[in-house]
Amino acid sequence: TTTFAGQLVMASGSNVNVGSKTLGALNQSGGIFTGNSLTISGLYTFGGGSLTSANVQAMGGLLVPGPSTITLNGATLTNTAGQIANFGAGARVVVSLQNGAAFINSGTASLTTGQFSSVGTTSFVNSGVLSVAASGSTYALDVPFSNSGTVGLQSGTLSLQRGDGGATSGSFDIAAGATLLFNGGG
Repeated sequence: TTTFAGQLVMASGSNVNVGSKTLGALNQSGGIFTGNSLTISGLYTFGGGSLTSANVQAMGGLLVPGPSTITLNGATLTNTAGQIANFGAGARVVVSLQNGAAFINSGTASLTTGQFSSVGTTSFVNSGVLSVAASGSTYALDVPFSNSGTVGLQSGTLSLQRGDGGATSGSFDIAAGATLLFNGGG
């Protein structure tokens, strides 16, 4: 295992392949990041590009600034307990999960404008707090979803387009005027 105390910066067109590493921080605005096991002790800013075949632990939080499109291809990205993952903050973010990819939220994740889409067998697992503020629009989770934590829907519509497959044991707190929509899958 190699440790980088500083920040690794990846831009469009770059291709980084690592084994098992620990990074102080990662700022990825493009390119393809590939590896086995990656721990990011600082903030992971994922503004574009692809995470491929890696198991990534975001120990210092996750920021996906919008507008952007990011891809998890056969990768697992985990927002760890006690950390914050922010998707969009008002600008549209599209997260594409492909080929066995998973997003696991054990901390607090905030969704505002955008969607999660799915190709192949994928999953979105929430065991922490998922906060959705779609502000008059629809945030679509077109990916199998399971919730053993808390989903708080403050505004707009959260569309679980593949349902929850019966995998939900957590709670849903839906504010007045907000809508939770189960479109299928269970």
